[in-house]
Amino acid sequence: MVKKRRADALAGIERPAKKPDIDNIVKALADGMNGIVYVDDAQIVELTCSKWYAIDPYVNVNVASADMAAI
Repeated sequence: MVKKRRADALAGIERPAKKPDIDNIVKALADGMNGIVYVDDAQIVELTCSKWYAIDPYVNVNVASADMAAI
């Protein structure tokens, strides 16, 4: 059954609903980018987050500037 569960996890059928909490991951990343990517993480206006199983752990961060004139 272990091989089936691993295959399901890597196929995205089973998702990692356990620690670390996704909000804690986001907070660490947002704090770490303060003063580098933006002046303050209070400038973040939109987030899309998800956790997936992978053979090699990684974090993918995409940053785009919001056109404040359009808001």
